[in-house]
Amino acid sequence: MKPAELVDAIVRPELTALAGIDAQAARTRTKKMAGDPFAFYRGSLSLSAWWLTAQVGTGGAWVWANGDPHHQNMCTLRVGAVKRDGGQAVTYDLSDADDEYPAPWRWDWLRLLAGIALVRPTLKRKPFAELIAAGLADYTRVLRQWNTDERSWARIDRDGLPTVLQRQLDEDQDDAKRDGYIERLSDGQHLRLGQECAADPAAKAALMPLLQRQFDHEPPGLGTAKRPAFELLDLARRVVPSGLASLGRRRWLALLCERYAPRHAQLRIIELKERLPSTLARVLAVTPFPPAVAGRADLCVTMGGDPFQIVLRGAGGRYLVRSRCYTRESIDPTTLDDGDALRAFRLWGHLLARYHADGLTLLGVDVAAHIRRVAEEAEAQAFMLAEQARDLAELHRAAWKAFRDAR
Repeated sequence: MKPAELVDAIVRPELTALAGIDAQAARTRTKKMAGDPFAFYRGSLSLSAWWLTAQVGTGGAWVWANGDPHHQNMCTLRVGAVKRDGGQAVTYDLSDADDEYPAPWRWDWLRLLAGIALVRPTLKRKPFAELIAAGLADYTRVLRQWNTDERSWARIDRDGLPTVLQRQLDEDQDDAKRDGYIERLSDGQHLRLGQECAADPAAKAALMPLLQRQFDHEPPGLGTAKRPAFELLDLARRVVPSGLASLGRRRWLALLCERYAPRHAQLRIIELKERLPSTLARVLAVTPFPPAVAGRADLCVTMGGDPFQIVLRGAGGRYLVRSRCYTRESIDPTTLDDGDALRAFRLWGHLLARYHADGLTLLGVDVAAHIRRVAEEAEAQAFMLAEQARDLAELHRAAWKAFRDAR
């Protein structure tokens, strides 16, 4: 099919369906996608899934895939457990789990790499393949370490990070920035209504007790002997536009107080976001995993060490619950020199390995056997992935032009 035909068959029906739910979200998404090739790429995961099925196929080892790990979905996060002294670390991790689903391990890699190829179109074949080889080397190394040393397999060496990311991690560690973010959304007891939040009494009445019961029954996994007390203070609907791919999903923010000691309490913003079926599920009806676990919509790999992240079932559907923070800064591939580009690819390989291993653990399968198969397949795939990623990028570039010109 020609790019224009693919746009009409795959992309536009999604926008039409979105317009039936939220006309403004559909208009915003259409405008953003027409703006540049990468924005179109972000908003057309269904087109990527179609191409991956048709051109890459479903053979080889599968994982619990993130589904949409482009470079802007890997960010700084400050959502982990708060220490008893009030300290809280800033990390860098995958920051979106809307489309996680069982898939061949290559699919996550190709979704990431095609995005890089789109924003860096002048990157030559050989350097691109060399960067991918470096990322795959760290990917396989981390996977193999999972079987040998569980205490260190997930650690990331700060000295090996891109210099721009090291600076960003330091900047995001500023407590004043964290406090200012929370103060901007609350007055200490209630979420402020206005530009970002709107009152939603019905959702507040339904979701606050649901959340509180979840935290009381299954306290967040803080890994400490003495767990803090949690008190939900308020909840409101979030009305600011969300990320491009998330436009149209209902979202709420809740204000939570963590109390670690009589004199030590800290506020945290919790987001509840509609958990819709993964885009990948449309093209991957059959998986090699047992049906009882493979299609479960409540499986979710924890991002950034967030102890509050869960998938919550309610009368209105499923919701992804997670902490929100002021950080969420990503790496811009167009600004990296050769050394930092190499460090970034290695870091992305590390994060994908950690995500895939954690996801296989959630699935309850023979993790060691699956990891071994994935590592073996990944060891000599750099050139093939580079060529496939370039092809996927070119498809989206041509489809974007057809989409833009037809508006």
